[in-house]
Amino acid sequence: MTNLQYVRIMTDDPAIQVKLLEVMESYGDDQWWITDNTDYLAYRQFQEDVMLVESHAWQKATEKLLGRDITFMELKLDYKNIKSKVISKYEEKYNI
Repeated sequence: MTNLQYVRIMTDDPAIQVKLLEVMESYGDDQWWITDNTDYLAYRQFQEDVMLVESHAWQKATEKLLGRDITFMELKLDYKNIKSKVISKYEEKYNI
């Protein structure tokens, strides 16, 4: 799937499509937003200010990496703490 095909699925808004494409291009060949590795998806999305994945997919990837249920409200209200936990867990798991 190309980045353009992906953003057209995500939104019909041309301005948002342009923004998403700009961010995606900054990653070169690393299309982490369409990876099958949910750990990597959660790890990378927490490092990116622009949401490149659907919120439910991000939530489920985060839950899988942390090994516990997380509500979307918790993601929003405790973002910094969860981000820290996700990054630490990923780096520990993959020896980074």
